[in-house]
Amino acid sequence: MLDLARWRMELLHDITRLDWPRLDIPTGLRAGAFVITPLIVGAATGYLIEGLFATLAANFLTNTEGNPPSATGTKILAAACILEPSALAVGTLTGTTGQLLIPLVGLGVFMLLMARAYPSWALVATISAIFFVVGTGLPGDSVAGAFERFWSSMIGAFWALLGVMIQRWLTAHRSRSGSKGPPPQTMAQASRHLHPFMSDFSIHSETFRQALLTGMAAAVGLAIGLLLNLPRDIWILITVIITIRPSVGPTINSAIILVVGTVAGAMIAAAVTLALASVDILGGLLFVFAFAMFSFRLVNQALYQMFLTPFLIILLNLIFPGSWWFALARIADVAVGGGVAIATVYLLMLGTRSYGRRRASEGK
Repeated sequence: MLDLARWRMELLHDITRLDWPRLDIPTGLRAGAFVITPLIVGAATGYLIEGLFATLAANFLTNTEGNPPSATGTKILAAACILEPSALAVGTLTGTTGQLLIPLVGLGVFMLLMARAYPSWALVATISAIFFVVGTGLPGDSVAGAFERFWSSMIGAFWALLGVMIQRWLTAHRSRSGSKGPPPQTMAQASRHLHPFMSDFSIHSETFRQALLTGMAAAVGLAIGLLLNLPRDIWILITVIITIRPSVGPTINSAIILVVGTVAGAMIAAAVTLALASVDILGGLLFVFAFAMFSFRLVNQALYQMFLTPFLIILLNLIFPGSWWFALARIADVAVGGGVAIATVYLLMLGTRSYGRRRASEGK
């Protein structure tokens, strides 16, 4: 059973903890500049939609970067520059399948998350699953749309990778005379630790169970979103992917932190998009939020969500001007996704416990 007293203490600690030594302003400045540049170039050249997907991919690739000392290796990041846009394109095609959409979304999330069996690829797997569900939910599902989103996002991802490589080179150059932490794992180094992928397709594998659980929860969340006709129901799926943990307590904590950060960020986003209509000003604010998002990423997860939410809302507002209500839709979707994640893990826990009791009684 869930220890309520301990759970409340852990939740309060997670929400209020501010790990200031992990504030990373250089990464925030670099990430903000490289994430926002594709959108600026796209708007200036008349390719706003393409610039938007490039910026979105740059944001995702920067999240895939991870953090030292276990940061994702450069070669794996280069592979992610193709794999993540591919997931977006496949998701876009999946969005055209009509009534098959719900089971295909669940299957796609499950298959992508199975790559978490390889620790070096865990972030790539998670971000690819998120990009996949983004592709299924945004308007414009078609073969041509899938191709356009693929190349636009691939350009944005490789652009973000350039920023990562420059910062890593500068950091290594400055620290060459001093002590250095363990370098990011390369693809070759990671391959020596891989075990056969098919061995994880077993109910006894934690990777398999969590991937299957998340895929099923994503399908349920999408069905609820479609039934309630919630706008931008992709946020339900993203919330499910981010929040599900192997046990109930951490899942509840993750969901509540996500909701708290989202509510705060949505209030900021609604105020900004209601008061401002200038593309130039909104573009400047996107840089501010991207900078803050990646600077505070390790300081506090609620703060990270608080800056991520207005970043995404403003990005959508550039395509659909005046749509401040996206902020309210995100709150509703995150609440539904968090509820689905918690209920799924709780039901699994009850089922596992019941199965264990039955096996024990049969043994007697």
